[in-house]
Amino acid sequence: MASGSVSEDMVNISSSDSQTFSVKTEVANKSEMLKSFIEDASPGETIPLPTVKGAILSRILEWCKFHVDAVKETDGKAHKTKQEILDFDKEFVECPHPELFETILAANYLNIVDILKITCRKVADDIIEAGTTEGIRAKFGIENDFTPEEEAKIAEENAWVKELCPDD
Repeated sequence: MASGSVSEDMVNISSSDSQTFSVKTEVANKSEMLKSFIEDASPGETIPLPTVKGAILSRILEWCKFHVDAVKETDGKAHKTKQEILDFDKEFVECPHPELFETILAANYLNIVDILKITCRKVADDIIEAGTTEGIRAKFGIENDFTPEEEAKIAEENAWVKELCPDD
């Protein structure tokens, strides 16, 4: 998917770290933002993405290509089954949290709702799996910067939650 010559059905996209990707227009059109840019751009114009790193853009374009190819039909049958698509998406979100968060930001910027949904769902699942404040901090590498006094005050102010959920 790296750079090459551009034809009528291809578009060049440049990342924040100056990596250029040449992809089919139908792949780029999975992004509402890119689709709009392509409609307004001059032929052969490179689309700059100043907030998306090349490694993240590469992953996102790979996802877009897979999803475009998955629904193409040959002999009246889609190239990929629903299960194959679900498996691909599940594997796509299995990455270190910093990379997942960058993917969320890029998907939001590029307006790719389906990537935004699956990545945010993964974060939500990880939060639920972690279960407790301490578990969430450990899972996401968040340092506890509250003093014991601040924690006690927060617990007191939110005691009503324990009344609503006594088993937790």
